[in-house]
Amino acid sequence: MSTLTLESRTPIVIIKPILYGNTAKHFGSKRDSDGHTHKWTLYVRSFNNDDMSNYISRIQFRLHETYPNNIRG
Repeated sequence: MSTLTLESRTPIVIIKPILYGNTAKHFGSKRDSDGHTHKWTLYVRSFNNDDMSNYISRIQFRLHETYPNNIRG
């Protein structure tokens, strides 16, 4: 029976391509309720439509510091 020790472990590097980006939809005019002009959608997805939950547990977006609640995720 063989035993796996820390000394015998070899690091493994796995590279997974991902796609990330954003889309924006113009409202047509500035909204009276909040003054926004666009609806923004940010996305992160795997290149091959693989299940990313095996290697990504959380995603955080950092917006410009002038935005309220600029760290989202």
